[in-house]
Amino acid sequence: MLRITKESEYAFLLLSALLAEDDTPKSATALAEMTGIAGPMTGKVLKRLVRFNILSSTRGSRGGYTLARPAENISALQVVEAMEGAPELVDCAHGECNCAFADFCTISPFWQQLNDDIQSMLAAKSLADMQRDERRVRTQNQTIQVPIKNIRA
Repeated sequence: MLRITKESEYAFLLLSALLAEDDTPKSATALAEMTGIAGPMTGKVLKRLVRFNILSSTRGSRGGYTLARPAENISALQVVEAMEGAPELVDCAHGECNCAFADFCTISPFWQQLNDDIQSMLAAKSLADMQRDERRVRTQNQTIQVPIKNIRA
């Protein structure tokens, strides 16, 4: 089935941790502790996000990682592309294909449209959308807590 890579999942978790706190820079170590992602993987993902201008990195004792742009201006597609390249369902999603059936394939346009639709959906969702959804879920979880009393084992 269609899945994003673990590295993309980790990128979203790290970005979520940055968004959950104030705007002060966070170290790779702090982000690893906040998310439970191993330190080396955290460093690898953060460096990639910096390279693709999703995060900024500042050196020094007060340094760390921050968003390079406002959360509204960073799409889920940009994060996925930074981590794994453009999502493609099949090799011929953009017309380039080494498939044995390429010369007479009649379903290539179907796959191209489906691929474009998925990219459009990812492009339409921003980190700000993710943050809003996360806050809503967190609020719901806090209001649903039911005290457990008088339960017999």
